[in-house]
Parts: sequence; structure tokens; C-alpha cells
Amino acid sequence: MIFWKCYFLRQLKLAYLEGGNCLSGAIQTLLCGILFPLALSASPELLTRLSSGIIWSCALLGCLVLIDGIFAEDLKDGSLDYLASRKTSLSLAAFFKIIAIWSVRGIPILLACLLLAVFFNYPIEKFPALTFNLAIGTLLFCLLGGMSSSFIPYGEKGNSLLALLLLPLCIPVLIFGSFSSNLVGSTPALIQISFEMLLALLFLALPLCPLLCGIALREQISQY
Repeated sequence: MIFWKCYFLRQLKLAYLEGGNCLSGAIQTLLCGILFPLALSASPELLTRLSSGIIWSCALLGCLVLIDGIFAEDLKDGSLDYLASRKTSLSLAAFFKIIAIWSVRGIPILLACLLLAVFFNYPIEKFPALTFNLAIGTLLFCLLGGMSSSFIPYGEKGNSLLALLLLPLCIPVLIFGSFSSNLVGSTPALIQISFEMLLALLFLALPLCPLLCGIALREQISQY
């Protein structure tokens, strides 16, 4: 237990120090959100109606920056080889790394999404629900992204295969997340069902994604 506590704290530190600016995902989220009014319309009414879908799409694109090549350094510097030689669970190592990255770099994306919600005149009374839904959604994006990244050879950054693997997996999260925060055409029952489906996806992804990460990473190590 002490080992995993130290490992998690180390991953938090690395998530802050490595990978360039830890706000890069949040900056991309804001930039994407600002482009939508230019491409669609400056009409406040239209932007408010579309705000849910825009915010969730920007959150996904921001998270795509976070998880690009998250295992690349671990594969190169021998960290994962050391863990594997000690018969340590690579699935747990992947889980703590993903949670650390979400904690340090994913929460700024969440805050950027809330800033976009203010920009799009999203109702202030719905902010608590939106915040909770986005917290679940960004964590899901990171879990699915971490799993996808572990399947890329050498975990290299900038590989277009990551987007091809990740985006189809994120479609259900995007749909249910957008419906759970939608302002137009959503009944309370539909919002409740969408939120429950979002939670169900999280409970499914929490054990499965790290497990598949561990299997894929161990396979990559064995091929070196």
C-alpha cells in the first residue's frame, strides 16, 4: 500500500513537470470553444441552445492532448520493465498514472469547460450538474484514452492511430454526456437516464480500461 501511495504521488509530480504545459489541454479546449461562434453564428440564443454539445466536444478534444503518448516515457526509461520484473501489477500502475494525469491536467480542462459555459450563457443554476457530469466525462475520456494509448507501439506521441482508436470509443460518452447537460429537447426523464448511463460507463471503465492497459503494456515489454 505504501508503494502505491508513493507511486501515485510520483505520478502526480511527473504529470505536473512532464509533457510541456500542464494547461495545454485547457488552452486547446478554450480555443476550440472560441472557434464555434466564428464558424456557426454569434447569436447568443443559438450558442446557448448548442452549448452542451459544444462544451462536450471541446472537452473531448482537450483530453485528446492529455493522453497522447502517456506511456511513452515509461516504456523508454525502463520504468515499466522494472515494475514487470518485480511482478507488480501493470494494470494498477496504469490506473494510478491515468488518475494522476486527470487530477493534474484534466481538472483544468473541466474548469475551461465551465468558462465556456459562462461564455455561452449556460444557465447558472445548472452549473453544479454540468460540473459533476463533466468530471465523470473527462475521467472517462482519460481512461479510454489511456487504454487506447497503451495499444500504440512504443506508446509514441503524435500517432494518428490514437484518434482512430479513441474517438469511436468516446461516442457513447459524448452522446450521454451531451444529453445529460442538454438545454433543448431533453425531458427530465431523458436527462436522468443519460446521467445514469454515464455513471454506468464510468463503473465499467474503471476496472476494464486499466486491466486492458496492463495486458497491452506487458505485451509491449515482452517484445522489446
